[in-house]
Amino acid sequence: MGLKSNISRRRFIQTAVAATGAAALPLSGLTGCSNSDSSSSSSTPSYFPQSVMSGDPRPNSVILWTRVNDASVSGDITLALEVASASDFNEASLVLAQEFTAEADHDHCLKVRVINLDAATQYYYRFTYVKNGKANRTNTGRTKTAPTAGSDTDLKFAYVSCQDYNGRYYNTYLPLLEQDLDFIVHMGDYIYETTGASFQSSEGRSIQFTDLDGAINLGDDGYAAQSLSNYRQLYKEYRSDSVLQKLHELFPLIAIWDDHEYSDDSWRNNGTYFDAGKSEESTFRKQNSEQAWFEFMPIDHEAAIDETALNAGGTLDISSDQLYPNTRIYRDFQFGANLSLFLTDYRSNRPDHIIPEDAFPGALAMTQAQIIATLDASTGGNGAAAHAALFGSNTFAYINIDDAAYSTTRAYLRLIMGSQYRDTYEARGISAEDAGKNYAQLANEAVTGNLSAFYINAALTAARDSGALAVPDSAFISDADMTAAEKGVAFVHFGKQGLYSDLGSRYFVNKDLFDLYAGFRAALDGGASQNAYGDAQTTWLGTQLATNGGTWNVMGSSVSFSPLLLDLRDNSDNKNRNFLDFSAIPSLFQNRFYLNVDHWDGFPNAKQNLINNVFAGNNVISIAGDIHSTYVTDHGNGSFDITTSSVTSGTFGSYMDEAVSGLIEGLGGNVEDIAPLMSNLDFLVPNSANADDVSSTLAFARLREHGVAIVDVTADNFQVTMLNVPTSENGNEYISESWYNRSADFIANLRTHVISIDEATRTLTPPAS
Repeated sequence: MGLKSNISRRRFIQTAVAATGAAALPLSGLTGCSNSDSSSSSSTPSYFPQSVMSGDPRPNSVILWTRVNDASVSGDITLALEVASASDFNEASLVLAQEFTAEADHDHCLKVRVINLDAATQYYYRFTYVKNGKANRTNTGRTKTAPTAGSDTDLKFAYVSCQDYNGRYYNTYLPLLEQDLDFIVHMGDYIYETTGASFQSSEGRSIQFTDLDGAINLGDDGYAAQSLSNYRQLYKEYRSDSVLQKLHELFPLIAIWDDHEYSDDSWRNNGTYFDAGKSEESTFRKQNSEQAWFEFMPIDHEAAIDETALNAGGTLDISSDQLYPNTRIYRDFQFGANLSLFLTDYRSNRPDHIIPEDAFPGALAMTQAQIIATLDASTGGNGAAAHAALFGSNTFAYINIDDAAYSTTRAYLRLIMGSQYRDTYEARGISAEDAGKNYAQLANEAVTGNLSAFYINAALTAARDSGALAVPDSAFISDADMTAAEKGVAFVHFGKQGLYSDLGSRYFVNKDLFDLYAGFRAALDGGASQNAYGDAQTTWLGTQLATNGGTWNVMGSSVSFSPLLLDLRDNSDNKNRNFLDFSAIPSLFQNRFYLNVDHWDGFPNAKQNLINNVFAGNNVISIAGDIHSTYVTDHGNGSFDITTSSVTSGTFGSYMDEAVSGLIEGLGGNVEDIAPLMSNLDFLVPNSANADDVSSTLAFARLREHGVAIVDVTADNFQVTMLNVPTSENGNEYISESWYNRSADFIANLRTHVISIDEATRTLTPPAS
């Protein structure tokens, strides 16, 4: 009956298209069932455990979503959808009443694109499942279409990110329920693909995969989703939360993904759990994650590929050839004349991190000749002099370990590395055989060619001091040899200490050396190593900004464009110098660090190119998430970045505590001595970024607060209100305990940070410190 009679069965999730204004179709079993007819109809959320959602609002269309669950039915299920301009769904207000099929192949998820709606109009909707003559209805959802192009319309929207469910509650969403929002933008990490990971709380509510055999065993770090069942289960359980349901019932959602919808710190179809200790490339897993996302999120996936489809009738579907590597979720929206929203995809096309997680710390990243050639380009041919000034220390000396003179050194270093490879693999619960090698082979492959003399001597010293090996003095590289040796950059100089490690590769990386190396790599590969968006998306972004821009051009990026640095140098260039106790900081830690190069800081040349050549000319404001902290940045050219913190996920400050402690201990320092440094990150991080050689100004930072962002848009002003809260304070647990029944008390404890941008002058007023 109804539209479904004209719909062919699809292999993948379908979006049924409903055109309003047509004659309402008869709805099986619903005849005579009005809101007042309690004997034959009811709101039965038990059949709709994830309630309802709407998404991707445009002036004349919106996506409506639900999932029906009836354990007694294994096949497809017919649902009726009603859309009305009044919440009581009286006959005069109905604009659509039609039947659709929720297919078993897609976990009984149903997405409907409703078209021919009025612009800037609020609508109500509900789905009905008729069983045994009884009409079982969803909760009523409310949505709103976008204003027409060119209209001078004020807007209010929110943007959010990073909502881990395990041991945490969505209290930070409570203030949004009190707002009159036009829509919500989710910047990604809607789910977390792991259960039982070390960064997730071990107390409180949690998720246990029912398809444990289909998941990835991470050893002590729990399990990660891999099968389609795993990913679907996560959405179902996350969406069971009552506050999250209410949020979706009230406001349309515009969503992109970040990494955790697939895999932590992912790039293309690769995960990073084992830091390249074994291959984590998996198209099967990537496609499963995408299928579940398309099934459970109200994204208009066909319009993302071809906007002309917005006007088409009939059915839409996602076929296998539209999944990775062909996926496209980047798209744009216009909300009248005042706001254009451009949503990007940072994960699907980005290359690997520039520093490999499996790079042998002692291996050379750049030889002396390569450094000089790279510096020549930036110093007008004075590369040799610059090299001598910057790299004259024996710390940068390297030797060819294969030379006969170093045979003893080579033999002992290979013994040490063989043991370290074994210990590293065993600690991760994997074996070298997973990589098709053995530990001696790995050691032999690492200990060859040009190696850092500093690293060699440090490894030999550690082995001898621990009593693990009686290393003779003859094995060490002499001071004379180091002085005479060429000077280059090894991976250890970036801060990489482990054989397989995210520290020194994705996090806490020496900025100045990383920038040099990134530029060197970009010159070699024509920028391919920094092409995060891919050519097609980059072209799309520039074109759409130029042709569809509004008064305010907002670019949604899952990761931040703010410069995130920590400067611990003991020199006059460091604006933190007068506030640091250098006696507590190991000498090798007295450098300037990027905090996170999984972000845009990890592609410094490409990032600056976008800021200079795309953002500046189009007055772009980027909004972002992922980093679990709040940042406000002025790029100095009329463009800005405003990054919101996490809804629930552990703050970046708490991550820094753990990471820095590990690094300090590895360098022989005392963790307790750096406690004052760690407690002042909100001051030190902006100070670090506001250096003369950093083009963007970090005006505000909060590394230990969770929160959401509310944006008020007018023709004259763009105002962002951050509603933040610490993880805990004064005995109150704001994340690990539910405040759902104490909403007013929770809201009263929020910290409010207001950012304002004036349209006429393009000046930013940051929050008060």
